[in-house]
Amino acid sequence: MTPASPFGFVFNPGANRNRAVRQANALQKRINELWPGSELYITGNKDDIAEMSRAAASKFGKIAACGGDGTINQVLEIAAETKCVAGIIPLGSGNDFIKTPGISRNPIKALEQMHTGIVSKVDILRYKAHCEHGVVSGIAMNSVGIGFDGRTNYEASQLKFIKGPLLYFYAALKSAFASSPSEIMVTLDGSRHVEEYLMFTFANGRVEGGNFKIAPKASLFDGRVDVIMVPPVSKFTLFTRLPLFLFGKQHWTSIVKTTTCKRAALELASPLPAHVDGEQIGLKVTKIELFVDEGAVSLICPKVTD
Repeated sequence: MTPASPFGFVFNPGANRNRAVRQANALQKRINELWPGSELYITGNKDDIAEMSRAAASKFGKIAACGGDGTINQVLEIAAETKCVAGIIPLGSGNDFIKTPGISRNPIKALEQMHTGIVSKVDILRYKAHCEHGVVSGIAMNSVGIGFDGRTNYEASQLKFIKGPLLYFYAALKSAFASSPSEIMVTLDGSRHVEEYLMFTFANGRVEGGNFKIAPKASLFDGRVDVIMVPPVSKFTLFTRLPLFLFGKQHWTSIVKTTTCKRAALELASPLPAHVDGEQIGLKVTKIELFVDEGAVSLICPKVTD
């Protein structure tokens, strides 16, 4: 392979509950071989990521996120802001977003894919939410989950003794007992209705929670976001239908409604938990607005081979 021009690699050693730090030496060695002159920006905490991403973008014009979905979210937000090319080296526990563009979970293989990949313009979601912390805004690369989805993410973040796919499945079962529906005024591309929902998810990517195929047909290139809606159901119905999401077969049940849109707004009569790309934005979200920003990030994606 011919060495390419250098990158700024933003490395979060705290990803995957501090296990990512073990990958540092192997990554640095391969990075030096593929992109001589590159620099590894090692973050001390989440607050460092945006600042280091801007520094890397300014110096190299190309940045790579080395971490989990939260790190990817922050780095690619700066990539969208600075209009620079971005890459992804997954080091998280769930690594949900990478499953849509086909980036390998193996960090070294992901480096190889990045070296030979092609730059593609991918969509992002821009959101603004009202919650107990005030008004928060940002981007979503993968998904925005409200209600049962948001509660599951919160429960997963509280579990310290389980890891991997079992973590999210256990959290989902636990959330079934803690979740309650809310009446929501829903506006999708200007069309409005009011209905009670237990779960409302906007998916830019196809997978959530490690293995839940929340939106099997979602695309990063179509200028639309997939919308998944679940009304109030009994716990028995929820338990028996939940496994369908593991196989992307939720269309087998009539309780799961899906559509797509470019712009959306939700006003909740009762506050619900919500997450963005696996990071909790609040347990009491009362309003959220979002829209698809088409082709906002220049992302290096693996080449498709026959």
